[in-house]
Amino acid sequence: MIHVNKNAKTGEVTSMPFTQAEIDAYNLSIAPTFEDVRKALQLAIDVKAQALGFSGGNALMLYAGFTNQFQSLAQGFAVWEASVWVEAGQYKAEVIAGTKPMLTPLEAVALMPTYP
Repeated sequence: MIHVNKNAKTGEVTSMPFTQAEIDAYNLSIAPTFEDVRKALQLAIDVKAQALGFSGGNALMLYAGFTNQFQSLAQGFAVWEASVWVEAGQYKAEVIAGTKPMLTPLEAVALMPTYP
C-alpha cells in the first residue's frame, strides 16, 4: 500500500492510501518528504554503528564523553555523524530556496559523507 495525497491549495503531501495500480492509472508521483530523508539518514547512521558493534549511533556516542576503551571510536563517529546532519541541513536549505532538487531517501543516503 502506498500513501499519497497532495493538498491542492498548499501543495503539501499528506497520507492517503492508494494501491500501486491506482497511482499508475492516475499517473501520480510520490514526493519524498524531508522527514522521509531524515529517517533514511538516521537508519544509515544506526546501521553503521551496528556494524561497529553497537545498537545504534546514539548508543555509540554515549562513550564519547568520558575515558573508556571506546572513547576514540565514539568521538570519531560523533564527528562523522555531525557532518552528515550539517550537510543534510545545508542541502535542505537549498531545496527550500529552490536551488537544489528534493532527493529521495536513497539518493540522500548515497550522498552521505564517507565514514572514515
